[in-house]
Amino acid sequence: MTFDGVLVNANTRAVVIREFDDPAKKYLRVAVLPSHASPDELSLLELRLQMQKPLKVDYSLTNELLFIEELSSERELKDGQIAKELRIFPENDKKGAAEVNLRLKLLDLIRNLQLIPSQRIPITSLTDLVTNNYVRCIAYIKDCWREMMLKRKTIWKRSC
Repeated sequence: MTFDGVLVNANTRAVVIREFDDPAKKYLRVAVLPSHASPDELSLLELRLQMQKPLKVDYSLTNELLFIEELSSERELKDGQIAKELRIFPENDKKGAAEVNLRLKLLDLIRNLQLIPSQRIPITSLTDLVTNNYVRCIAYIKDCWREMMLKRKTIWKRSC
């Protein structure tokens, strides 16, 4: 929005918002441009905002899992709410919540896998493994889990 109140972008959203009955929903969050913005700068800005192709990089599996964890632990959203917001099985609330819970367990497993080798594995290395072949990844996780449990038993036996 210009300093004088002219909307540079979001005209369609502004029209739709005017149609809402609820006054609490009749607000549009905007950035106000400096008063010295020239007409050429405004045209260039409008071109960039409305005509450029959007550039969006998909979340890696690791980033998605960490984001879900943040929503769950720090924002205190329930698994079903997270599933709904991320559109995970939007047609089935229970299935979506179960999938979110599974993804949180996967993150926990990945963190445990990091502890197995003598040198810590970066969490992003495990993302490639999971993303490229889910079935092989699950088998790998199970094998690593067994190995970790065997190591724990061996360590426990040695300490007794």
